[in-house]
Amino acid sequence: MATRSYKLYSTTVTTADSKASLKITRRGVITAISFTHCGLAGAGVDGFYRAEVSKQSASSFTTNDTPPTVIAYSTGGAVGVNSGAYCSKDLQAGLNNPVEIGDTLYIHVLSSGTAASAGTITCTLTVNE
Repeated sequence: MATRSYKLYSTTVTTADSKASLKITRRGVITAISFTHCGLAGAGVDGFYRAEVSKQSASSFTTNDTPPTVIAYSTGGAVGVNSGAYCSKDLQAGLNNPVEIGDTLYIHVLSSGTAASAGTITCTLTVNE
């Protein structure tokens, strides 16, 4: 069994559905997802954002009883950072989410508070094929 990495990358941390998407090229199982949240904080920045990886093109941030098409959530941000760069990592291992050839995965973002002026979210998915 081979292991492959896929990457979703969003260049902004503003609220939006489908900030980035990718197509699965081989049948497999998602076993881990790593989120990296990075940004530039400044005076008055005290916000955070959430990222969601999903098989659906619209987010489920405000939905109770999240559907099984949502694979993972992560939170990052500049809460309490007065100035300079910040970066955080969130590893979610031990997952067992099957994917098929042609499945589309999306990353959605929801911002709260005063967001950073610049930021990125990188999501790396590990898939056993």
